[in-house]
Amino acid sequence: MIADEHSIVRRGSRLWLQSDLDRWTINLGGTMSKKGPERQRLEEQVHNLRPHDHLCAIYETNEQRLAAVVPFFRDGLAKRERCLYLTDQGSGEEVRMALQDAGVDTAAAVKKGSLQISVTPAYLTNGVFDAATTVEFFNASVRQSKEQGYVGQRFMGEMTWVLQTPPGHTRLAEFEMMIDDFYATHEAMGLCQYDRKRFPAETLLEVIKTHPLILYDGKVTKNPYYVPHQLYLGSTGAEMELRRLLESLKDHESAAVEQEQSRQTVLSLSARLLKAQDDERRRIALQLHETTVQSLIAMKMNLARIARSGRITETSLRNALDESLALAEQSLQELRTLSHLLHPPLIEEAGLLAALRWYVEGFGDRSGMQVTLDLPPELERLPGQVELAVFRVIQEALTNVMRHAHSLTVKVTLKSDPESIRLEIKDAGKGMEIHAVEKAAGIGIEGMRDRVGQLGGTIDIRSGSNGTTLTAVIPKNKGAPWQKLVS
Repeated sequence: MIADEHSIVRRGSRLWLQSDLDRWTINLGGTMSKKGPERQRLEEQVHNLRPHDHLCAIYETNEQRLAAVVPFFRDGLAKRERCLYLTDQGSGEEVRMALQDAGVDTAAAVKKGSLQISVTPAYLTNGVFDAATTVEFFNASVRQSKEQGYVGQRFMGEMTWVLQTPPGHTRLAEFEMMIDDFYATHEAMGLCQYDRKRFPAETLLEVIKTHPLILYDGKVTKNPYYVPHQLYLGSTGAEMELRRLLESLKDHESAAVEQEQSRQTVLSLSARLLKAQDDERRRIALQLHETTVQSLIAMKMNLARIARSGRITETSLRNALDESLALAEQSLQELRTLSHLLHPPLIEEAGLLAALRWYVEGFGDRSGMQVTLDLPPELERLPGQVELAVFRVIQEALTNVMRHAHSLTVKVTLKSDPESIRLEIKDAGKGMEIHAVEKAAGIGIEGMRDRVGQLGGTIDIRSGSNGTTLTAVIPKNKGAPWQKLVS
């Protein structure tokens, strides 16, 4: 039985909240230490196990052994599954204490029968290991659990009994295959524990081949070396290895295809997101121009008409009117600038070079930075998506220079040749930690990479004590992704 999330649990002379036990490890001395990310990850992975799963845990220390036992059984008890631990080591008291410290009321669970710790050699009958008899023991245990109303059963077996070399122990691999088939057809799951320091490498190699999942180094992973029992049983060593290699080749190819499909899906979603973002910017810019800007123009005209009427002669009112006219003009200019930054109409009307000259001049005025712009005399018109990507990269890069570099100067260079479009933004600032900048800039740098990546290009950022240089290269060859936009 597990205490409720908000209930009080006694540990020695102290009381703890169950919610605290979920986040902290309680040592046997009664002190608490915060769970590390590795322990939390393992508990999450064990929680995601499902009936029919069959895994082995290969451990090197007793702490690693208990780290597998505790979440496996704690999660099973919480899900109303009966838990059976088969061990020939000690009295099982160490396991009970570890579960108790993890928030499990072991006394109540043992009394109820939902937790059973067997220290008898359950794998042996009269000192002999018989695989079929052991599987039948597992089958009978599952039937009993079902009759008693449990939703499933969890088995954990400490496999050190094999090291005593009882008669029949050489059929261990065959048993693991048989029990794998058993789990596949019953509402049960199992975890076999192997001591890395005590078992010979030859045995552990066979163990790895016979378990679909492996718990090792604090992680549960899908086993790429697992050999289905249909291939394992009745095969020679060479034949089994050949089949495994051929299956691995098939799996590798399938994984490569799935990975490429996933990559294309991500690229497609990124392209749709960027397009939606640009469309929204265009909509907002148009709305600002057609509503707020027009209202400000009308207000400015009305104020100017009042000023020309000559009817306001009081000095204070006249000053207020002049100030209002100035504020209207300032607001009008700021809104126009904002509208053009959201969606620069000059790109469509006059081309990329004109839009860049306009933006860089305004950026220098607003930031106080000296911006040098090195552009080619002429540049052929490119698809709107390409021109907009170049403009956005420069816009985002200059914004990052202003926020992070503390540079008084920055140079923007754009070059175009038959092979590619090359863009370089170089500042003379203090240099930046690229990962820190990416975190501070939110999705800015990642957005630049996505934009250029959609066009088949790359972005490289290098930073040092003499400043930071961002280089973007967009290919222009016929195979470039954006060429289909003009085909």
